Amino acid sequence: MSANNLTSKEFGRRFRKALSVPFLLNQVCSANINDFVTSYAASLGCTEKSFFFPLLSCAASCMGTDCCVQLTTHWKEPPVVWTMVITPRSLQRIDVAEHLKMQLLQAQNEAWILGKDEDTKDHLKKFLFDIFTLSQLQDMLKLSNGHGLAIYNSALALHKNLLQPDEADIMLRLHSGLSWFSDSRITRMTLTKTRVNFAIVSTPNTVFQTLTSTPNFQELFHQCFLTTCSEEFHVKFAQISETSDADKLREIFVSLLKLHCTGGPITYKLSTEAKEKFSQIHDELTDKAKQMARKSAHKVYQPALAYLGRLSCILHVLDNIIEAINYKIPVSRLTWNVEISAATVWHARELLGHIIEQRHALMEPTTIDMSQQMVQQPTPVQIVEGQNVQRTPQMQSSPRTVYTSPNVHRTPPVPNASSRLAPSFSFDNAKRNLMNNRVRAPAPRTFVPSNNGAGPIITSVTTTVMPIAKKPDPPFNPIITQVESSNNNNTGRNLPPSLSVSVSDDMNTAQPILLSRAPFTSIMDISEDEFLSSHKSSIKKLLKHGVSEITPSRCVQLKLTPDPTASDESQKYTPSFARSFLKRIALLGFGVCDGPKNGNLRHFVFKKKKFSALGEEQKKILIDLNLTEADYNKCFTTSSQNGSVVCLE
Repeated sequence: MSANNLTSKEFGRRFRKALSVPFLLNQVCSANINDFVTSYAASLGCTEKSFFFPLLSCAASCMGTDCCVQLTTHWKEPPVVWTMVITPRSLQRIDVAEHLKMQLLQAQNEAWILGKDEDTKDHLKKFLFDIFTLSQLQDMLKLSNGHGLAIYNSALALHKNLLQPDEADIMLRLHSGLSWFSDSRITRMTLTKTRVNFAIVSTPNTVFQTLTSTPNFQELFHQCFLTTCSEEFHVKFAQISETSDADKLREIFVSLLKLHCTGGPITYKLSTEAKEKFSQIHDELTDKAKQMARKSAHKVYQPALAYLGRLSCILHVLDNIIEAINYKIPVSRLTWNVEISAATVWHARELLGHIIEQRHALMEPTTIDMSQQMVQQPTPVQIVEGQNVQRTPQMQSSPRTVYTSPNVHRTPPVPNASSRLAPSFSFDNAKRNLMNNRVRAPAPRTFVPSNNGAGPIITSVTTTVMPIAKKPDPPFNPIITQVESSNNNNTGRNLPPSLSVSVSDDMNTAQPILLSRAPFTSIMDISEDEFLSSHKSSIKKLLKHGVSEITPSRCVQLKLTPDPTASDESQKYTPSFARSFLKRIALLGFGVCDGPKNGNLRHFVFKKKKFSALGEEQKKILIDLNLTEADYNKCFTTSSQNGSVVCLE
């Protein structure tokens, strides 16, 4: 769906869909970053995402223009990360964007002391800028040697500078960290390196106005910005933390500026284990990009490989600088660690997975364009008017003798005014069942023709026992194909004497019936024995896994809970099925499910019980799964230096 056809209601659906994507901070960063972001977000009274994503752009901008991460011999990525947080603001408290801007301004003034001469102030390396035009951006980058950062609290502040296509192309070059050549009659400028970062915290309505008013912004929005959607944090005043880490945040910025902007370039490299992990993730993203290319959704994975290296570098720098400040270790180039670990690469992969899901939710339309659907013309259906039957020439058949039962007396046919559908029939439910790709199609029914003549056709049934008042349903014209009837014997039909059946002489063909699809059976509806037999390998992997707490998103990433009823490979591992699977494991007595809190499913977590807390039934299940006590308690035990096993309490 293009930006011109995007409506406010459709964008609201996409925003709510993106909010359902889970985000756990401890899975996308190290413990040092997790503790700092959690405490600082609590002091600001905002969500963790609203502070974490702009912090990535600010940290990347403090790494200067001579820093890069070297993935291969010729593949180098600059620390350029453009982030956007879409969050509603019904209550105006602390503006996160303005707060970070003021902290960076103080850090910039502290890192580069202003000279006493007033004429030299314009030539200082100031990298913070605000609203700009193309010519102003050229002058600013020329003075700062291609180094710049812009923090906005609204997306409208950026889109005003992207009205022309050539300006949008320059923004794409700045996102890639490429050089900028400008040659005109008045000035000539050459920037061999550019490191320009953007951090935007905006409301959904403002982002929608930007997407619909500026056509060039849509491509920039989907291709360059790491976008996340955050719910509004309705925190009480007593819950806002009194402790402030503003001095620590400012010290982080100052240390990064002094380390990277003076003394020459710094090149970060991957360790041996990190290269293996990066290679594994690289191949995984490449395969997924090929699959999405077949579905014309390759833009979701297009910048993923570049961002994997950039995020790994920024998370590594943040982790090391926070650790140095916590333990009061002097930061210098001689002791600075430039080797990225495998754990940092994995954290970048987790963060990238969240961003890809957010981008897919914001790009994929949630409504069906009815104009693109092909409308099938219905086939002719026989029409009954009183006792006369009108048929099309294809439906004409030769007259046949109608069998008469002793318990059936002939009465004039009564027109059936009631609808052929049950009153509980719903068109919405029928459409939902047709669109559900997990529902299996029923086995084809075969009608065997019989040579014994056609049976009686019951057009109406009346009873004298209990009359039922029924409201007429709206008319319904189904698409019905011709169906043959079978009658294997001519024996009499024993009907109750209270029933009166009228048989039509003219209708010599059986009425077609509507076939419904087999209902979908959830994993929560099957029996315990069936669950253990059909998901034996998945249960064994989950109980043998080396963690005591696991989330549905983690099960999807590790591919622990495959859905056997999924018709598509992309839907084989879903958070909803993993959540139901963990609930079923909890019902077996192997743990408890905690969450969701306040209706937010991202807080859902399964906590595993120890072997000593299990009952006889659970231990019997472990014996059937060939799991020993040591295998089950792997997540609760650790090996000491002398080789003995110690239980973790």
